Amino acid sequence: MNKHFSDTRYYLTQAASHLNRGVREELSPVVRRVRRRLGREVPEPTPETPAEKARVAARRSTERVVETATGAKQRVDRYRRDDDAAV
Repeated sequence: MNKHFSDTRYYLTQAASHLNRGVREELSPVVRRVRRRLGREVPEPTPETPAEKARVAARRSTERVVETATGAKQRVDRYRRDDDAAV
């Protein structure tokens, strides 16, 4: 029975950690806006460890891929719309 409690505690700790990160991520734009309006804007920290640098690079590359894919989709849709109008 004790093993079940320790497993439950582990998974609850993991869930709390994920919840904490998710809430911070969702509220970060709001916090930045409030700090900017109050004149307490905190500069974005620069990554120091290789793992942090890798995470920042991965996030930036993901954002660029999404932007590129979105732009390509819009161009294809515009092309198809123009092609249908010409017919």
